[in-house]
Amino acid sequence: MLRQSSLTTRVAIIALIAALTVIGIITERHFDLQEVRRFESPDGRHAIVVYRRPQVFAAPGQSGDAPGILVLETADGQELRRLTVEMLQIVEEPQWTSDRVRVKLLADWPLPH
Repeated sequence: MLRQSSLTTRVAIIALIAALTVIGIITERHFDLQEVRRFESPDGRHAIVVYRRPQVFAAPGQSGDAPGILVLETADGQELRRLTVEMLQIVEEPQWTSDRVRVKLLADWPLPH
């Protein structure tokens, strides 16, 4: 009897972990991402878009501590690069050059021509 209960518990834990993983993947890629900032390149060909990921628990005034995602995209919305960040408050204004974009301490990406 003890072995059956232990097996049932293990299966339930594995199912819960799998479900939470799938929900996390779906949430990050398709739902609940909120655009909080958009940095356009000087030539208008690219943009870095900053998305806030949903938080289950957050104290008032702590939205800057929220995790997020930086996406480098073309002017027509094609995603070129993606980076997860732990706290949105560390995202600074990007520095654009003709062939690169840099976000201090986070990203240094080449730009396609």
